[in-house]
Amino acid sequence: MPRHVSVQTEVTKMRDLGKEIYEKTMKDGLLSIQVTVKENEKVGRLNIEKVEGIVEQEPIEWTRLTAPNGGINVLPILRTDGEEQYVLTYKPQVSVGSWTYELIGGYGKPGETSEDTAKRELREETGFEAGKLTIISPAICNFPGRLAWYDTTFSAEELTYLGKTTTEAEERPMKIIALKPVEVMSILQNHQVLSALSTATLYEYMMGRYFEPTEEYRKFLRR
Repeated sequence: MPRHVSVQTEVTKMRDLGKEIYEKTMKDGLLSIQVTVKENEKVGRLNIEKVEGIVEQEPIEWTRLTAPNGGINVLPILRTDGEEQYVLTYKPQVSVGSWTYELIGGYGKPGETSEDTAKRELREETGFEAGKLTIISPAICNFPGRLAWYDTTFSAEELTYLGKTTTEAEERPMKIIALKPVEVMSILQNHQVLSALSTATLYEYMMGRYFEPTEEYRKFLRR
């Protein structure tokens, strides 16, 4: 029993702290953070940076990965005979030792807008050209502790197949797969989508398309 009380006490403390930080953020804007880059090593389109900072007047040091031109992700949507299918990549991620489903994605090149990058990556990886791009999420950071850039995520509709534009995508051990909504929910529930960003985007899009929000959630949105 004492252990239970102790755990409950700690949970209450964390909840109170979360409420305090939330209220401060809503009132004063983002908490005070100052960052200075001390070292910078370029690796492809990414930079590895050693950073010093001050967070709420406390000095800290850490290493982060940056994409100077940002990143994008794309969810292509095929419509055939009134039925929707979602185009995903299926590829090996060596860092986690597993094959995984992911959104089409990549990093920007100098001078590109996020829409330019989305169109290029979609064509390179799948061969599709989109007649319509719509922003699903304007700014998501996949791992705020280490990745210092935001990805813009698009849906891509009115697709026309023109063929892949580079051999780079063809040389990767990657498959392009079209899945029905029920199949997308299945791979999500079976933890076959390892990317947090891909998981969040697919759940957000699928829930908005196919599930009726509860009255409690509607009340939350009206607050």
